[in-house]
Amino acid sequence: MTSRFLATITIGAAVIGLAGAGLASGQINGGFPDPGRKHHQRSNCHGAYDLLAKREAGGARLTDAEEDFAEAYEANAAARQPCPAPPDALLAQATNRDVVTQEAFYQLTQYVQQGDAAAHYELALATLNGRVPDVDASLGIATLAEAARLGDPSANYLVGVLRMQPSGLGPQNPAKALEHLEAAAKTEHVDALFMLGLIHAEGIGTKKDAKKALEYFKQAAERGHVHATFSAADLVNRGAGVKADYGLAYRLGRNLVDQGEVVGAVIAASALLQRKDVKKHQNEILHWMAFAETHGDAKIKGDMARFRPQVVSIFDRMNAPPAYRPTERRVCPQRKVCYVDRTTGARNSCHTYTDYWNDCNTTY
Repeated sequence: MTSRFLATITIGAAVIGLAGAGLASGQINGGFPDPGRKHHQRSNCHGAYDLLAKREAGGARLTDAEEDFAEAYEANAAARQPCPAPPDALLAQATNRDVVTQEAFYQLTQYVQQGDAAAHYELALATLNGRVPDVDASLGIATLAEAARLGDPSANYLVGVLRMQPSGLGPQNPAKALEHLEAAAKTEHVDALFMLGLIHAEGIGTKKDAKKALEYFKQAAERGHVHATFSAADLVNRGAGVKADYGLAYRLGRNLVDQGEVVGAVIAASALLQRKDVKKHQNEILHWMAFAETHGDAKIKGDMARFRPQVVSIFDRMNAPPAYRPTERRVCPQRKVCYVDRTTGARNSCHTYTDYWNDCNTTY
């Protein structure tokens, strides 16, 4: 986790698409999780209506529920009423959809006029991405700022990202960025939660606070953010500003493996290697190291090829029976015994011997 991750996210933010992206089923990422990958799922009535307008233009027949929603959407726009709720199935189909049809743009402007936060954001995004002809980008910036003021989560996130660097919103302003990201995080915008974790971990625009960073990473990870899971695991595995927790690091590593991230195997093995009962986990440690070496990218393969033999050697020494060593002997004292003539008292013969009778010949 370094500031280069933050740079990856912020560069080109004015025209970013906020669609969620994930690994295809069964796909494995052999490197580190992409810090720029977006996880927030955006869905609203405007994208749903645009999808229906696109279908109708293509000659598709709408269901009764879709017809009812489209009519209500248009009627509410004309009457300056809040946007109606789309059918659940339609809302799911329109997740992360950008508005592209002229019919939807016409209706969208009417919702903008009544202070609809999501409508402001959709119009701003379309303008910034050049989908609204003959409209200057400055109007898109102003509309985006208004969407953020009105409380749209995606708008607050994007404004927060833009404020981390010079942009159409003005010069770099980390304090303002923090303010907007916190507003988005309060609505559980998962990418904002992750970004706040990075900011506090790196001390960008605020003092470094690993505990606060870990709490943001935890919240983002619980909502499916892959790099937040990695960042949290890395912090607790290294004990970097927070208490080391190898059990938690191991669980987070396993979670990453389940999400198709090879780096999770590296974290799981590292966490188990640091436990006091490491010998108990030797088979699993070697399994995860082999998994990482098999499925990892060139860097991870190289690291595992270098470290795994060392770990195997350590376990071999731990498992080998101890070599036999004779018990160390102490130097026993020498005793001298002489024969004494009882009549004359003279010493006639003497014998020197080692005193084996006392406890001097072994070490315990």
